This record gives sequence, C-alpha cells and structure tokens, in this order.
Amino acid sequence: MRDSGMQPRLKLTYPCEWPYVIIGRSEDELRAAVHEIVQNRSHTVNLSHMSAQGRYISLKVLVVVHSDDDRIGIYRALNDHPATKVVI
Repeated sequence: MRDSGMQPRLKLTYPCEWPYVIIGRSEDELRAAVHEIVQNRSHTVNLSHMSAQGRYISLKVLVVVHSDDDRIGIYRALNDHPATKVVI
C-alpha cells in the first residue's frame, strides 16, 4: 500500500543519462532552451516528433545527471522556460 500523496523514490545509480521529452512550437527555441539550461554538460538532442500541421514539435533530450536534485532541477528549469509547453 502506498502512502497517500507520496511518490516512490527512484533507485538510480548516478551519474547516469536521463531522458526528457520537451514540447514547444519552435525547434530553434527549444534547442536554445536546452543549451541555456544544460550548458556544457554532456547531452544529446534529437527531433522526436512534429504535429501534423507543424504547430508543435518535440525533442528528446538525454542529459547526464549527477543526483536526484540535479535531475529534478533540470526538469523544473526546462518546464519553467518560456519556449517549452510540456516536459515529460
């Protein structure tokens, strides 16, 4: 039985590569956001999907993270960036 409102803690071995999928309207703006947030950290960015009308685009971002706080911090920074609509 799970405690109410508590998320199970992931058991990861750090450092590790962590995937994020970011969705927005402009590939260039999304790529700039990734570069701004991850800076010189080891990462890759690949086109994941484009909507049928081309209004939305998603990128898969793999970033080397060093701790739970690091992983969550990058998620929050990507989520808070004006170029991103959704981060998965």
